[in-house]
Amino acid sequence: MGRRRFPGEIVATDNGDPTDMTAFPSLTRKPFNGLALVIVRAKRDQRGEITIVARADGLREARGYQRTPTNRPALRFSVPPVNALPP
Repeated sequence: MGRRRFPGEIVATDNGDPTDMTAFPSLTRKPFNGLALVIVRAKRDQRGEITIVARADGLREARGYQRTPTNRPALRFSVPPVNALPP
């Protein structure tokens, strides 16, 4: 099976909690007051759809989708806050 190429990469995560010492480049982050932030960078010369998935015990999964831009690396995702999603 060939290696799959992903058109984006997680650059940083955060949650606004000043006591959370998780490193910014971490791929996982505990939400703070129901919110978390992920910064995704599109990889140069790679096109496709990037999917961001938010999961938490007892809550429904949330997904955000974005196609990579043809000439800009900045991406914006809109994913409902995890605490707003009933199981």
